[in-house]
Amino acid sequence: MVAIVLILFSVGCSSADEIRESNKKFTAEQTNTTLTDSPKTPTTPPLHEKISVFDVQEKDCILSLIPEEIDLFDVEITECSGFWHSKVLNEFKITGSVNLPGDDELFYLADIHCDPSYNSVIMPTLESWLQGDRITLCLLDR
Repeated sequence: MVAIVLILFSVGCSSADEIRESNKKFTAEQTNTTLTDSPKTPTTPPLHEKISVFDVQEKDCILSLIPEEIDLFDVEITECSGFWHSKVLNEFKITGSVNLPGDDELFYLADIHCDPSYNSVIMPTLESWLQGDRITLCLLDR
C-alpha cells in the first residue's frame, strides 16, 4: 500500500525543472528528426505545473490561455511535446525608462526585440513595473 501511494505521488507531481528538461530533449529530438520520420506518440500524459508569471523562461510552453488586458499572476507550463497555447520564443528587458512606457512604445520595442514569429507578448503592468519588473516575454500563440 505504501509503494502504491509513493508511485501515485511521484506520477502526480511535476516540477518546472522536469518540464524544462523534457522540453530540451524534445527540441533535440525535433532537430534530429527528418521529414520521413513518423511522429512519436507520447506514452505518458505531459507534465504540467502552475508557476508565477515572473518565473516563466524562454522556451517554456504555456498551457494556460492568456487573456488580453488582464493582469496575469500565474500560468501553467507544460511539455512542448504535447498541447500548449503559447510558447515563449524569447524575452527582453526594457531599459532606459524610469516610467512604464505606453502601449505604443512597448509594442514598438517588441517589434524590434522579439523573435520575428512572435504574435503575442506578456508585458509589465504598472504594478509589476513599480516592483522592478522590466521583462517582456515574446510568445507564439497557437
